[in-house]
Amino acid sequence: MSQTILTTLGMMIIDEIQYPPSSNKPPITDQIGGAGPYAIIGARVISTINHASQISGIIDKGAEFPKEVESEIQNWGTGVIFREDKSRLTTRGVNVYSEDDIRSFYYQTPKKRIVVDDVLEFPKLAESRAYHLICSISRCEEIIDRLNEIFDKDEEKKMFIFEPLPDDCKHKNLEALKRLLPKINIFTPNLDEARDLLNSSSEEDVKEIATRFSEFLQLPNSGTVIRCGPQGCHISTKGGNSFGLPAYHQDPANVIDVTGGRIYDGILFK
Repeated sequence: MSQTILTTLGMMIIDEIQYPPSSNKPPITDQIGGAGPYAIIGARVISTINHASQISGIIDKGAEFPKEVESEIQNWGTGVIFREDKSRLTTRGVNVYSEDDIRSFYYQTPKKRIVVDDVLEFPKLAESRAYHLICSISRCEEIIDRLNEIFDKDEEKKMFIFEPLPDDCKHKNLEALKRLLPKINIFTPNLDEARDLLNSSSEEDVKEIATRFSEFLQLPNSGTVIRCGPQGCHISTKGGNSFGLPAYHQDPANVIDVTGGRIYDGILFK
C-alpha cells in the first residue's frame, strides 16, 4: 500500500447554511462542512485520481449521519476512514450570513475532536507524510511535539500545515506563535487573522505582513500563505520569495458558498 501523503486532523461537520432574509434563499441543510473534509477535497483535486487513495482523515459518523453525505464522500475516491459511533449524534453546525455578508457560526451538537491517539490507531494515518492541523496555537505545538517524538527516528520528517483558529488569532498569542513557527512547514491564516495576530493596521501591505511571519520559520522550503478571499492569496517563503496569486473565480456570481475556502489548504502539501 502506498504511503499516505496528507492526513487532516480537521473535524467532519454537517453544516446548515442560513442566508440573510433579503436574499430570499432557503437554508441549505446536510451540507458537508468542517476544515477536514475541505482540506481533503483540495488535496484530492491537486493529487489527481492516481494518488487520491493517499489522501486521508477521519470522518466521524453519528447515529443520524446522512447516507447521501457518506455516498458523496465515498465518490471522492480518497482514503478517508469512516468511524461510526451510534451512541452520539454527528457534529453539526450552523453558518449564519448577515445582510453585510458577515458569517457567524455555532454548533448544534457536541463536537468530536480528532487527537493524536486517533491518528496512531490507524497505521496509514500514523505513516502519513504530511498533516493538516486546524486548532489553537498551543494545541498545534502539543500535536507536533508528540508526533515528532514518536517518529523521531524516521528518515523522512513529517510535514505540518497549520491553519489557526480565528478566536486564537489575538495579538496576545503572537509570542506563542513565534515559538511554534520554527516547527511548522506552512502557516496559513486569512488576512484578517494575520492582522489580528500582528495588531496590524488595514493599511499595512499584505507582503509585509506575510514576511513578518516567515522570518520565524526555520524548516527547509517552509512558508507563509495568507488567504485573502476575493483578492486571492499571498505567499512568502523562508528563502525570501514573495508573490501573490489571484482568486480562481473573478466573478462573485460563480461563488456559491465561501465556506469552502479551506479547500485551498489541502493543496499546500504539494
